[in-house]
Amino acid sequence: MWPKYEILTPQAVGSSTFTPAPLDAQLTMPEVWDYNGTTNAAHANYVYVDPKTDEPVYLTWGKTVPAAYRAGHIALNAPGVKDAKEKPKFALLGVTDTITYATVAIGVIRAGFEIFLLSPRTSPQVLAHLLRKQGSTHIFVSPDAATQALIKEAQVVLGKELVVLPVPSFEELYSETPVEAPPKFRPDLDELAIILHSSGSTSLPKVVPYPHRALILLGILPYHSQYDHCTNVAWHVPPMFHLLGVGQLSITAFSGATISVYPPVQPPLPPTPDTALGHAVKTNCQFAIFPPILLHAFMMKAKETLPLLAKFKAIAYGGGPLNRTVGDAMVAAGVKISVVYGMTEVLATSSFIPAPSPHGWEWVHWDRALTIHYRDLGHGTAEPFIMASAHTQAWDHESEWHRNNLNNIEIDGVKGYTTSDVIVRHPTDPNAFKIIGRVDDQITLSTGEKTNPTPLEGILMTDPLIGQVITFGRGRPHGGLLIQPKPGPYFSESTTDADRAEFLDKIWPTVEKMNAYAPSFSRVMRSMVIVVQPQRPFVITQKGTPLRSEALVKYEAEIDKAYEAFEESADGVVEPPSSWEDEESVKEYVRRVVKTVIPSVEEDNADLFAFGCDSLRAAWIRNAIAHALGHEKGASLARELVYEHPTIASLSSLLVGSSTHSSSTDAKVAELEAMIAKYTASFPSPPSSSSKSSGGGVAGLIAKFTNLGTASSALAAKSSDKKVVLVTGTTGGLGSNLLALLLKDPAVEKVYAVNRAGTKALKDRHEENFKDRGLDVELLKNGKVVFLEASTSKPGLGIDAKVYDEIRTSVTHIIHNAWPVNFNYTIKTFEPAVQSVKELVDLALKAPKTPKFLFVSSVSVVRIPDATPGKPTTETYVDDASLVAGMGYGESKFVAESILKKAAESTPLRPVSVRVGQLSGGLNGNWNASDWVPAIVRSAGELKCLPDAGSEMSISWVRLDEAAQILLEMAEQTDAPVLHLVHPKPVKWESLFVTFSQQVGAPLVPYGEWLARIEQVAVDDKGAVDVAKARAIPAVRLLNFFRAIGGQSGEGIGGFTGVEELKTDEARRVSQTMRAMEPLQAADVEKWVAYWRKAGHVAA
Repeated sequence: MWPKYEILTPQAVGSSTFTPAPLDAQLTMPEVWDYNGTTNAAHANYVYVDPKTDEPVYLTWGKTVPAAYRAGHIALNAPGVKDAKEKPKFALLGVTDTITYATVAIGVIRAGFEIFLLSPRTSPQVLAHLLRKQGSTHIFVSPDAATQALIKEAQVVLGKELVVLPVPSFEELYSETPVEAPPKFRPDLDELAIILHSSGSTSLPKVVPYPHRALILLGILPYHSQYDHCTNVAWHVPPMFHLLGVGQLSITAFSGATISVYPPVQPPLPPTPDTALGHAVKTNCQFAIFPPILLHAFMMKAKETLPLLAKFKAIAYGGGPLNRTVGDAMVAAGVKISVVYGMTEVLATSSFIPAPSPHGWEWVHWDRALTIHYRDLGHGTAEPFIMASAHTQAWDHESEWHRNNLNNIEIDGVKGYTTSDVIVRHPTDPNAFKIIGRVDDQITLSTGEKTNPTPLEGILMTDPLIGQVITFGRGRPHGGLLIQPKPGPYFSESTTDADRAEFLDKIWPTVEKMNAYAPSFSRVMRSMVIVVQPQRPFVITQKGTPLRSEALVKYEAEIDKAYEAFEESADGVVEPPSSWEDEESVKEYVRRVVKTVIPSVEEDNADLFAFGCDSLRAAWIRNAIAHALGHEKGASLARELVYEHPTIASLSSLLVGSSTHSSSTDAKVAELEAMIAKYTASFPSPPSSSSKSSGGGVAGLIAKFTNLGTASSALAAKSSDKKVVLVTGTTGGLGSNLLALLLKDPAVEKVYAVNRAGTKALKDRHEENFKDRGLDVELLKNGKVVFLEASTSKPGLGIDAKVYDEIRTSVTHIIHNAWPVNFNYTIKTFEPAVQSVKELVDLALKAPKTPKFLFVSSVSVVRIPDATPGKPTTETYVDDASLVAGMGYGESKFVAESILKKAAESTPLRPVSVRVGQLSGGLNGNWNASDWVPAIVRSAGELKCLPDAGSEMSISWVRLDEAAQILLEMAEQTDAPVLHLVHPKPVKWESLFVTFSQQVGAPLVPYGEWLARIEQVAVDDKGAVDVAKARAIPAVRLLNFFRAIGGQSGEGIGGFTGVEELKTDEARRVSQTMRAMEPLQAADVEKWVAYWRKAGHVAA
């Protein structure tokens, strides 16, 4: 049964010549053409400009249908048809006018056959492949020499001869001689009618079947438009072997649209900007479909074209992106443009020539009958999947309305098709989206960041000197550009290297404009721009775009050379200062070094990591400085140089006078003292605080953030049985498990899930995280959770004042879990995280009834090497800041604990700080691949070994799901202010790592030997980190961490694995789950490795 179809805009309203056929599949497509040949015989389906009179000529259904019958008889009477044991399969390979082409296609289908519409631009090998796929027996071929040669060569490749039929001429088809209709033909809706093929730009083309159902679905698309299209529509350029071309066969048949095309002459008129617009105007078109390349061309003659284009009711473009500057200029001139979106494999997925979106001309609106699934691509982008069926409550569908022509995925039992398009969804309109590129074009950097080159290349293409652009960088730490100049002095046989350098100088402002628009990880440095040589130009596709894969192979050597120069040597990229004694000269040198890899940094005191600096860029900066200093002094530079001095100013101060020794404890203390001096001026300690707060930087931060204020006087409010919980950081592993448990708890009434703003909706992020971690996604739909995007380091948490007040007056529990994890960062980089503790404390103290407060701290507060050697650490606060100096992460957690300690001493708040040890995988083995343990295992393939920390070393990792349950139990008590969350039943290192060894096929070696292997393969004689190795060996990125926690023998690694020196008496007292925990075993290891393999982090 055909489903009910909602009509938004009836077609042919008021037309005296066209009565639409039924939309409920009472008539199949061949029957609709028959119907139009009688009922609508006087209605024009084509209009063209007569080449002789320059006047419009209308062609009616009364003439087109008989012409199609003539084509059908040619097929029926072709050699081998009548005696065929199996139904013949026809193809059409033609360079001919639109009317003739379409008439032949209609005729063959009306005669009861399928027809394969082939591109004449393919090679003989590809054509043979397509014909073999269909099993073609007969093929119509146009008379031009190129097409005739193509079919001959293809048949040789195919190894058999087809019945080759000449494409009949327009005059032959549209003769005045009487013709009878072929025998009545009513196909099944799923019977094949047309075959199209994909472009094959990255592989052999796919064969895409179009059943009769698809032709009907195309035909009724105008009924979901905002316009009545029973008028003249310009359709001059889309070729008939593309979806946009095939669409006219059905759309004009169902809506009464009169398609304006080029005149039926042979050879056909080539499409040009002048003829396309000129013929559209001369045939009085109210609507038009133009490819983006024509819209770009129209802008070259804007004064002439824009007034004409502005007269159309609507102009749609499709098949490729439109440059933003072109679109903006057209809209500003009153041109009403919109996007028509579809693909060969799925049909059109937006309405036909839609009205301009209220959100802007770039936004597309899904056809409302579709079901869309989104795959998150990060940074606010997604890939839409078109699902094969759509059932919507609003429409009361009785059966499937939409079926894809091809499906290549299955989600929850429903088939669908991956579009490979990269889109941005509208923040408030779920039906609207913007296309920004292709997944195929998307470049995944070695850092995991994804660069979408399409909008960035679009900015570059606005430069009048640039002809084509290709972005490269897949699998590299950052991207680069291949730029082909437009023909002229910079792109000719006489172009020299000096000319190319001059070209780069002239276009550099445009590159800087692109960098200003791009996210930090997508910005391009000058040394990563390669100017294409005229002897090796890009190959240009049918759509006028460069063939990326071919160009990347062609320029592979140049690309590799650029990376070698940039990443590995860093030598001579920036000229050293004239004197290492001159402060300003050194600072200018550091500025230039930093800006080479982080061009967005403007202030000398800006934290480089806040502007996109990562481990690879930090290594490059350090390497560049080491080379400039020379062998002896360069080798003495600390490998963590940039992490310890994360600003231009601090780097410069260190280097002045060639002060190239590693940061000493004294230098660290001096830095911390400077921080205390900075913050105690405006944040004096409360009267009960000790004057010792001026003793160091860590203490200074404590002083800064312990101006806590006073609690509300309404502390005696009656307690409610229901819990209202605010929990931060619920998109991570621990946070997701905490949220799942809270949502399961019947005593919890509401959960505020607070996270930083991201590039996609929080709900979507949580759903994906729950699925990835094996948690019940349905819990997110039970009405308890409120997703909040917040900046917790800002006053009022950076959220709406009403929402803040709602939380303040109702919250019973605060669980602060969110914290940046980077063991290379300094305390300065962690400062916003520290401030978030202060803001949450303020929230708690402003509440009518002081809530319970749990802070997820870290064992790193008490496990800095040599802090307390041989002395068991009790579950109490650490009072001496000097004991934690050395690692920014531990320092930051210590500062946070100290703030909470001060709060407990001077306010009614009774916070609990839980020092969490190493957490392992959760329910389904999910363990963050960037964590230090996965990094060890992932590096085994390159290092050919795993570390053995010794027979006495113990592991006290806690399973993720158990840790979440324990934390919630700890949050209910207030008499134990400090607790340790490590496994109370540790196991020996060897017991787990033997299983790791068996799973990945790498032997265990002493920890010191393992560490030496990393340094041997990743560090040169100047102490510089080999950036390329850092990409291949994840452990290299954490080299400083492994040195810090393990020394050379592995004895210190117990600080992150062992339990002997961490007391857990109080923790076990308050947590039943902790008391009942089972030891880790081989099955846990197998589950973790299985997850990493499934995720592609460990080789199968």
